[in-house]
This record gives sequence, structure tokens and C-alpha cells, in this order.
Amino acid sequence: MTQTALQGNTLVERYYTTNDPDVRELAVKAFVPLVEYILGKVYLPPNNVITRDDLRQSGYLGLAQALSKFDSSRNVGFKTFAYTRIYGAMIDCVRQVRHLPRVPFESMINLFSLIENLSHKLGREPEDSEICDALKIAPEELADILLNCALSRPTISLNDPIKGSRDGLGQQIDMIENENAEDPELEFMTKDRNKCLIKALQNLPERQQSIMALYYYDNLVLSDIGKIFGLSESRVSQIITKTRGKLRRVISKEGN
Repeated sequence: MTQTALQGNTLVERYYTTNDPDVRELAVKAFVPLVEYILGKVYLPPNNVITRDDLRQSGYLGLAQALSKFDSSRNVGFKTFAYTRIYGAMIDCVRQVRHLPRVPFESMINLFSLIENLSHKLGREPEDSEICDALKIAPEELADILLNCALSRPTISLNDPIKGSRDGLGQQIDMIENENAEDPELEFMTKDRNKCLIKALQNLPERQQSIMALYYYDNLVLSDIGKIFGLSESRVSQIITKTRGKLRRVISKEGN
């Protein structure tokens, strides 16, 4: 955890103890870098409706909501909680551009399954035109589907009920592990899953490996990755979305 995040967590705790508006303002300022970080990870399609400044303002609103709704008794770090609120607020803002409906999870799985089948058949990653031919859709429709898939990751509310919970009172936030808790079984499962992920990453084409590493490990934003490979932000976003779907399927198979 960075020094800024540590300072921010201290300020959040102090705000809830004192309810001092000045401390609240300092706490918000401490997490402004988190808003900027998430802003660089969100792809904004070309449009005449909203700008990156609009996204930034949405992120600030999400941060403010996180500070208002955070419950420290649940043993979830504020940064984890705030990330979800900020990201969700930005995604809701992006959805205004094309009025995109949420894609059912099954539809996303079907798309990534098709891409995987084409990859086996062709012996390489399929081009967008080949995916369009298989789905019998226009390139613009595929772009919208991939954008929607990208917008559909972690956007559930942490206050949503857990399906199948016995008393119906459980919430998604209860499923997030306490970062300081020790759980040997969870640690073993996490290590096992990480091994599967590393193996899957090593089997990716070199360019995909590099893009995923730059995005997730070096924390580069879409525009910077695009400059390195001579790609548009849209193309980088599509590559990351398709690769993430492929990795999910590989890990899911390994886990069964």
C-alpha cells in the first residue's frame, strides 16, 4: 500500500471519529490519485456528449459517495470500496455516450467462446473481420459488444444481496476478504489460481503478453500503451477485453 493510501486511510478513520468536514476534505484529496488512476484505465469512445473531465467529475462523485457509505466494521479497506464506487460512477457516465444496455454474462461467455474456437481453428488469434463474419454482424456492432464487455466488469454494487444466501441478508461486500486475515486454504487456492494465470499468460502471443503486462503490472494507461504499439485507445481496449475473456475461460477450465 502506498504512503498516500496509508495517509488517506488514516484520514478516513479520523473523519468517521470526528465528523470534521475539514478532515473529510483532506481525505477526499488523499484519494484523488486513485480517481486519476482509474480515469486512465477507462476507455471513452469518440463522442460529442461527454469528455474526460466529465468522467473525472463522475469519479469524484463516486469517491464522495464511497466516503459517505463506507462501513469500516466490515473489515474492507476504504481503497477497495472506493475503487468500486469510482469505477462504477465513471462507467455509468460512459454508458450515456451510446446508451449501451448491459450485456448478459452468458452473451459475453458466448462471444469469448467463439473467439477461442476460431483461434483453435485458425491457429492464431482471429481478426475482428473474421469474428464479424462468424457472428454475421458489422464491425461497428462488434466494437459496441466489446465496449459493453469492457464496461461490464466489476460493476456490481457491494450492497447487492448474495444469491442463494440462506437468510437473504448477506451482501456482496461480505464476500471480500479482510486483507489482514490469515486463511491457509484461501492462500493455497490463490497461489494455485495464480499458477494457472501465469501459465495462460505465457501461452498468449507476444504482443498480448506485453499489453497485459503494461496495463496490469506497469499500470500504464490506454493512451500510453497505444503510443508504444502504434494503436488507438479503442484497439488497445478491445485487445485487453478479448484477452481477459480468454484468460477467464482458461482459469475456469483449470478450476473444474
